[in-house]
Amino acid sequence: MIDRRNFIKGLALIGLSPTVFSEKKSSSVHLSLYEDEVKIAHQLRDHKLIANALKTTKSSIHTDVLIAGGGVGGLSCARLLEKHNRDFLVLDPANEVGGTSASMPFENKQLPSGAHYVMMANSYAKELCQFYHENNIIENYVDELAQYNSSLIINDDDTKERSYYNQKWSLEIGEYFHSPTLILKKFKEFCRFLSTLKGSDNKLWFSLPSGFSSKDPKALALFDLNFVDYLKQNEMWDSEVEYVVNYACMDDYGCLAHQVSAWVGLHYFACRNQNVTQYTLSSEKGNGFLVDALISKITATKLSTKSVLLHSIKEKDLHKSLIYKDNKFQFVYSKHLVFAGKSHALPYIFPQASIHQVKQAKSRQQVPWLITQLAFQLPKNYPLSYLCWDNVSKTADSVGYIASNYFQKSFQNPLVLTHFYPTMAKRNLNSRDLYKLSMDDLKILVLEDFEQISPELIPYLKSMRFKRSGHAMAICPPNYQLPSIQKQVKSSIVLANCDSYGLPLFEEAFQAGVDAFYAIT
Repeated sequence: MIDRRNFIKGLALIGLSPTVFSEKKSSSVHLSLYEDEVKIAHQLRDHKLIANALKTTKSSIHTDVLIAGGGVGGLSCARLLEKHNRDFLVLDPANEVGGTSASMPFENKQLPSGAHYVMMANSYAKELCQFYHENNIIENYVDELAQYNSSLIINDDDTKERSYYNQKWSLEIGEYFHSPTLILKKFKEFCRFLSTLKGSDNKLWFSLPSGFSSKDPKALALFDLNFVDYLKQNEMWDSEVEYVVNYACMDDYGCLAHQVSAWVGLHYFACRNQNVTQYTLSSEKGNGFLVDALISKITATKLSTKSVLLHSIKEKDLHKSLIYKDNKFQFVYSKHLVFAGKSHALPYIFPQASIHQVKQAKSRQQVPWLITQLAFQLPKNYPLSYLCWDNVSKTADSVGYIASNYFQKSFQNPLVLTHFYPTMAKRNLNSRDLYKLSMDDLKILVLEDFEQISPELIPYLKSMRFKRSGHAMAICPPNYQLPSIQKQVKSSIVLANCDSYGLPLFEEAFQAGVDAFYAIT
């Protein structure tokens, strides 16, 4: 246990400044934005501009498969197309492919711009395990057990996670209380039980990827129930459970527990067997190491960034798509079209989209995230041994920050931290609200939260870079069943967009791309 007051006193003893909260308003902190894709995607939604381009564009190209969206779903599909020598083109409006698993430049590093870890793959996710093995993420198998690359494992022996509560730091997140209540113990045991529970079809109730989950009616009935109501009705609710489930839902879904179904809420805790050791995998660039592995096997010329799909119709046996690529409009004629973008864009791009797809897209509530890189220039001999990889506070509105220096195994200036803020959860800032904020507003928003976690670092802050992801994920409320578990509706547009397909997790998006590949094979 580390007492913050004693820690700050310790700083003074070695001649370092304690927290000066007024420092957060200092104009000396260098601020920058990293979100060029917003300009491209939004500026090209001008109906008049598109109508004119449809009439005047002459340039055209042909390909077998057009993939709109270079996130994990699109790249996963492209990886298999490359393996099978298929012709394809991937478009993405961002500066780089990878979606929320991509990395971003800051302080001469590549750092997470969203998702920053994965857990060990479930053995039934054969395609994912094969991908891991091909790229040395799984090095080998011993008695059918995967042996993971040790350089990617965040070891429990190290200082992996910590939580701040009641003026004390404690190791681990969520389930960290010295004397958990009987209710929290009951909830934990229930989730352990669910993690191996199988339905009448002999499938696990909760699988990852979710498409492997049981379709037992008892399991599916959880989609119709509110998560919090379900816990209360089953006498698994107190202040400790409330914190744990709210943190979990903020971390995975960008919202609070009362906004999701019981199935989705429980999935967070039960989608991996809790009776076996689970390793966390990451890197200095977060999930960027997974994106690197995906694109390493894809021909570079088939990946086009700062490019966007604007309009697409079906003409006879081909998709005729208007795109913006290489600073000009072009038509792409393709036999197949895989949409791996954001579901809210479906009605704008596809005038021939099915009523079902349009209704589904419009019904989902999209939630934003604010990702902030912070660089601190610390004095010589500044004590950093207390820093963990993942650092949170019970009183903060965010899910805390990670320390990329963790992977260096030794401290070097500048200290670089990545802060993750689901702004809809507790602050109720939607996408429009978030994009209205100036960089100074964003600085204040982040630092007011950061001072709940590590105020002693604020006086040494030298720069911040913000990335707003306005449509990072879609909430899965009660009465919404994941499409990955439903019988798929046949359509000429193959969907591989994770916010429609299922849960916003790397494993889920990867499987969406795999399913899209087999849908067009």
